[in-house]
Amino acid sequence: MPDTGNGSTAAQRDVYFGPNKGWASVPVIDRQGLSGEISEGPLIVEEYDSTTVVPPGWNATIDRWSNIILEKVFSS
Repeated sequence: MPDTGNGSTAAQRDVYFGPNKGWASVPVIDRQGLSGEISEGPLIVEEYDSTTVVPPGWNATIDRWSNIILEKVFSS
């Protein structure tokens, strides 16, 4: 199970990430749960007016202006 950064994995949703990744059951977290810590994808971030999908191999965090920032994770 991916680390959502806030320990919240109560809701799950099945998501299709294309032919290479296929289907995955991913956690759904409230946007307020992104408290500045890095949350590893795959996961879904929901709020009242939008939904953000964080694919496998990406991280999500909140910046100082409360924007959701997605960053690609590169293996070294």
